[in-house]
Amino acid sequence: MDKVISIKKTIELISEIRNLRKGFITNFYLDEFKHAIWIQKGDFYYDRVNDTCFFIKKDKGFWSVFYCSTDMNELENSLKLFELTNSDTVIMIDIVGNSEQCKDINKIFFRNGFYEYCLLVRMSKMTQKDCEEISNDRMDFANQFDVKYILTLLEMYFDSRCEQVPYLEELEEYAKSKRILCYKENNETLGFLIFEMNKTTLYLRYWFVHPEHRDKKIGSALLNRFFYEGKETRRQLFWVIADNENAIKRYAHYGFSNENMYDYVLTNDKNESANY
Repeated sequence: MDKVISIKKTIELISEIRNLRKGFITNFYLDEFKHAIWIQKGDFYYDRVNDTCFFIKKDKGFWSVFYCSTDMNELENSLKLFELTNSDTVIMIDIVGNSEQCKDINKIFFRNGFYEYCLLVRMSKMTQKDCEEISNDRMDFANQFDVKYILTLLEMYFDSRCEQVPYLEELEEYAKSKRILCYKENNETLGFLIFEMNKTTLYLRYWFVHPEHRDKKIGSALLNRFFYEGKETRRQLFWVIADNENAIKRYAHYGFSNENMYDYVLTNDKNESANY
């Protein structure tokens, strides 16, 4: 296993698998900004096993593992060897697609000692162009001084194994780009909403209200402002944990529906096997 030293090296490793011209399957999608931070932090590694390249992000207590391989047989054979040399490591794998697309790949991991840790579902709706800006003097975009506390809340209340808590540097960039909405009282952050946006899509990343301040309509205020910020996009989407029925009902109330797109978060953690 070696450290990834540059984005260029990442692209070269992916191209090596593609250039074998035996097929290509992957769960890794390059994000130059995010992955450059992983490289800078020294947390990003790779392991070439036969015709498969595994990318590894080392987190606290587990590894997030991604693959680029030529086909399913090759992936399974390479996975066996990868696990042999990392048998004491907790591995997390994300398999993304519709239920039919993911079925056979999931079976590969299930046969090799993995379990479903969590299931996320993608919900979306078309943008309503008639949304209005709601004035609220307690809500504004987060500044560079807010992000450390927001990171503390993310680490405290979100599950890093399946909800991909960002680095401080990512949050700083979100704040700089006015992509974090913050709700405050007496300079205390009671809730926040982090989003991404391009010309066509508004993407909700994290939506949070502190447990001590829920049922005060803080969440709805943040969400309505989010809708307003993305009023020029075509659609709005996000991922939500599939068994979070309360959240799904709330999103459905705002017009969101299941897209039949899933993120199967798998793990080889033996402590999780008791749940299945």
